[in-house]
Amino acid sequence: MINSFFKFYKYLFSFKGTTTRKEYSLAVLIHYLLIFLSLIICFAFGAFTYGAEIDLVDTVVISLIGLWNLFVFIGLITIYFRRMRNAGQKILLSIILFILNGIPYIQILTGLYSAYLLFLKPSLRES
Repeated sequence: MINSFFKFYKYLFSFKGTTTRKEYSLAVLIHYLLIFLSLIICFAFGAFTYGAEIDLVDTVVISLIGLWNLFVFIGLITIYFRRMRNAGQKILLSIILFILNGIPYIQILTGLYSAYLLFLKPSLRES
């Protein structure tokens, strides 16, 4: 579990290579939980309170959390493409699915197919 976490950051900007189902699932689960906790911290620092004044410490903490979330977002994109490659998908299909997953209503079907590829389809090494 910890290995998947550190491997996520080791290959943060790398689109090359592959990622197994286990590595992908654990990395996504851990980082979604951490993003959720970071949002709770932002709420605790009053970032989303109307009319409240935000001091320098609040601004720095919220900015650092936002920067970390940006890196996690980039990492989640790269791990998506590495996992798709390991599931045997061509890069063009992976890009098309990635784009279609952002379009409302279409994302229902493409999201289900992507979830199958990402979480259920055996890796090329497992076949």
